[in-house]
Amino acid sequence: MIIANRKGQTIDSLGGWESLGKPASVEHWKAGRSAYELARDWIEGDAANDVASLLSVRPEFNGIELVDGVAEKRTQFDDDPRGPRNHDLLLRGQLPSGDLVTIAVEGKADEAFDVPLWRYRENGLKRSTGTGTLSRSDALVRQFFQTSLVADRGEPPIICMGYQLFSALAGSLADAKGHGSPRVVLLIMEYVTDLTDDAEHEHNARMLDDFLRRLLGPEAERTHAPAGWITAPRPIKGDGKWAAKSTEVSFAKLVRNRRTVS
Repeated sequence: MIIANRKGQTIDSLGGWESLGKPASVEHWKAGRSAYELARDWIEGDAANDVASLLSVRPEFNGIELVDGVAEKRTQFDDDPRGPRNHDLLLRGQLPSGDLVTIAVEGKADEAFDVPLWRYRENGLKRSTGTGTLSRSDALVRQFFQTSLVADRGEPPIICMGYQLFSALAGSLADAKGHGSPRVVLLIMEYVTDLTDDAEHEHNARMLDDFLRRLLGPEAERTHAPAGWITAPRPIKGDGKWAAKSTEVSFAKLVRNRRTVS
């Protein structure tokens, strides 16, 4: 499988990833932090085989082969001029049927899924009263949850969920349209290292579970594997412009334990 940067330059070493696919936050580029561990896993480790094995536990993805990937892929998913979504790694997979699968990889050590939606909106208003953060977040809530933040009475409240989960899903749907993929997998690759805090790992797990409970329902099917899980594909509504009107989406998590001390 070939991994390149967003200019099409091939990345075939850890140093090449640093120079050609440099992460948005340079503080994450060191051993034990998410960007570095993700790159090392895909360049020097067994990430490709392990991701394919995890996806293959679902019959819909059995026999999948990873074709190629783009590090730090930028994807526009709405008309907001403030900027696109940054995927840590965007992959294309192919099924034995020939269908493509878009796989958006979010690397995590113990970093949060960005700020909660209420703070994302508050921060935007502090920058400018004419901010686009309000219209962007309102549109994503309507699209994915068919409600508004004012009308929402569910538990946990949507406004308390991490903004990154919304933008990651929106970007994944937009890339699937670009790939011509009928299916998406949004994959969290979590790295447990000597620099990470178990309490933060647990917080992130709750945040992801809360998002999926509201999006998919409490009875959403998960298939478990030794180091992770994947949900059954479910149709997720797109806006019909940047994303298809409906795309089958699975969510997955793969945990990589890199701790050297107990």
